[in-house]
Amino acid sequence: MRNTEVAKRYAEAISLVKGANAETLEQGLRLAASVFSTSSMIHEFFVSPRVSPVDKKNLIEKHLKSKVDDAVLNLLFLLIDKGRAEVLQEILDQLILANDKKLGRVRASVTTSREIIDFEAKDQLAQQVEKSILEKKNLFGIENEKADVLISHKSNPDILGGVIIRIGDYVLDGSVRTFINKWKKGVSEHKMSNERGWQ
Repeated sequence: MRNTEVAKRYAEAISLVKGANAETLEQGLRLAASVFSTSSMIHEFFVSPRVSPVDKKNLIEKHLKSKVDDAVLNLLFLLIDKGRAEVLQEILDQLILANDKKLGRVRASVTTSREIIDFEAKDQLAQQVEKSILEKKNLFGIENEKADVLISHKSNPDILGGVIIRIGDYVLDGSVRTFINKWKKGVSEHKMSNERGWQ
């Protein structure tokens, strides 16, 4: 069975724990995943079959017991017993996806040609992205009137200008490079059409 399928099953199981809070579970798994990936040596410690499960659990109990929900702690122990510690990050990813849907969160990745330093400009861009998402909320599976839009921003000089917005599997591309490429394609097709006309 692929790791993604395994991760989905574990994520679903922990989300169904009675009395567990979705956001608390997510925070606990985030913390655990960050501990597991602190360094390559620590990661190897948790995934290596040469390290005893008892030693792994003792380390987890020492550093995480007072910081995470019991459901998260039990999941970590189960992963160690099953030799599945390497799928922890994927379980977190799957839980985040499920929580996004449950809590009405939408994640948008915004790429511009250069970094936006102006806070007012960033805020205006965020408002515009949120407005665009809510106008097409059915497309993104949003059932509420409002959505918690979480925006991450990065810059990429290769796009020349404009903005590219990625929401899940959807990409809204308003970059200058895309415009130029479409224009070149249009010119090329027009030229080919004219050449065929002369033949």
